[in-house]
Amino acid sequence: MSEPLTKNEKLTIGLSVVALIVSLVSPYATYRWLQSAVREQSLKEQGFMAAGWYGTTYDAEHPKLSEADYSVDLNNTGELPIEKVIVSIRYYGQNFDAAVKEKVRVNPPMPIRIDVSSDTLMVSLENALPPSQKTTVSFPLTVDLSDLKVPINHPNAWVSSEASASIPIVWQFRGAGF
Repeated sequence: MSEPLTKNEKLTIGLSVVALIVSLVSPYATYRWLQSAVREQSLKEQGFMAAGWYGTTYDAEHPKLSEADYSVDLNNTGELPIEKVIVSIRYYGQNFDAAVKEKVRVNPPMPIRIDVSSDTLMVSLENALPPSQKTTVSFPLTVDLSDLKVPINHPNAWVSSEASASIPIVWQFRGAGF
């Protein structure tokens, strides 16, 4: 007959069993935990879209002071909120003045933070973009329409969020005086 196991042998066998269980469960648990984070990021990225529109209002008396109204549509078609949404506008060759902060509009209204530095305007949503919601960020710019053969110098714009890298905005004409 064999001798009974010593205390150290029992402890060693117990620790070996625990290590075996951890080594078997660990990859599965890690995969499930990481997979859900990756899946969540993928769902947010698929549901986040942005598009840019502009319209003009022609001032016949002062065509150099005509106005273009720019709008960036932020659309969350997914079921998860999207945080850290930032609309960045860079207007090469032009400077934004401090008054542009008062002209930025968000529909539906929500808290925003606006940063202006010479030719760059950044509009940050302070709250997450809710699921299944479209939000529009609008701002007017003075444009020179004195020579209608010359194209408008549009600002460059892009949108970023936790769900995606920068999405460049391509301005599409919505109409005059919209």
